[in-house]
Amino acid sequence: MTTRNYELVKRGNGEVVLDNEEKFEYFEPAISLMENDNSYICMLDIPGADKDTIKLKLDNDKLVVTSSTSISEENIVYSEIGNKHYKRVFNLNNEIDRSRISATYENGVLTIVLPKNLNEIKRIEIK
Repeated sequence: MTTRNYELVKRGNGEVVLDNEEKFEYFEPAISLMENDNSYICMLDIPGADKDTIKLKLDNDKLVVTSSTSISEENIVYSEIGNKHYKRVFNLNNEIDRSRISATYENGVLTIVLPKNLNEIKRIEIK
């Protein structure tokens, strides 16, 4: 479901702008989170999404996952399956090595591997 919103919006700095961004109703995908010695593994349920519609964006300390599904409405008589937009935001702490984050998508499940920073604590010798 999309709508166009043409409202005047007053930003925090007092500036008044015309807000004309498309607005979507987002669904948060269900997740499972696992941990091993080296990483966290996050599995997101995004059924029906095409791999090309899944976007992962790293924005400072936030990992933002968005996706959408679409079905052709041509010749549909009845459907309980609709177009959906998914979004999930993860706050990352310093324990995550952002340079080594990876993801795969298979059978409707997006798997994100969040490697841990394994930097050992450096001991400083006192002389």
